[in-house]
Amino acid sequence: MAEKIKYEPKLLLLRIKLEYIRPFIVRKVVVRNTISFADLHDIIQITMGWENEHLYSFSKGNIYIDDDHGDDEKDDFFNLFPSRNKYLSASNNPIARFLNEPKDKVKYEYDFGDSWLHQISVSKVLENDPRLIHPVCKKASRACPPEDCGGVYGYYRILNALNSEEKDEDDESYLEWVGEDYNPEFTDIDIINSWLRKIKM
Repeated sequence: MAEKIKYEPKLLLLRIKLEYIRPFIVRKVVVRNTISFADLHDIIQITMGWENEHLYSFSKGNIYIDDDHGDDEKDDFFNLFPSRNKYLSASNNPIARFLNEPKDKVKYEYDFGDSWLHQISVSKVLENDPRLIHPVCKKASRACPPEDCGGVYGYYRILNALNSEEKDEDDESYLEWVGEDYNPEFTDIDIINSWLRKIKM
C-alpha cells in the first residue's frame, strides 16, 4: 500500500457555485485542507441547503471521488466495461489532494437524476488558526433549488411560476408543490453557521 501524503495544514476559503443558474447561487466557506471529501460533501449539503437524500460524486478530470468505491477499486460493472477513469474513496482522501492552492478546482455533482453540478474552487489560502474548529460560511447568495424539482429546467419553471402575473394551471401546480414559504432570493447565513458548528474540522 502506498504511503499517504502528509499535507501542510491550511485554512482554505472555498467558493461553491451552482452551475447553469443565473443570478448565481454561491457559498463561500472556510474549511481546513485536512478534512475528507466526505466531510466536504456534508458541508456543501448544509451550506447550500440540500437535504442529503441522494448520491454524490466529486471529480477532477478522469478521477471520481465518492463513497461507492475504495481507492482504485471498481465494482463488477466497471470491471466488465474498463475505462480510464480512476475512483477514490471520499472518506479516505483529504481535500488537500486536489484543493490546496488558490484557483485549484473540482466539480461536485449531487443527485444524479436532477444532476446539480457545482464548481468548487479555492479563493484564498488563509493563515492557519488552530482555534478555528468548525467550518464557517462567510457568504451565502440566494437559496438553492428545492430538492427533486427536476433539475435546472424544473427550477426555472418554478421561478417562472413565482414571477407570473397571470398564473395558469401548471403554474399553480408548481407553486402548490414547492410551498408558499419558498423564496429563491433568501438564505439565512446565521442558520447555516449554526448547523456548521456541529461539524468539527
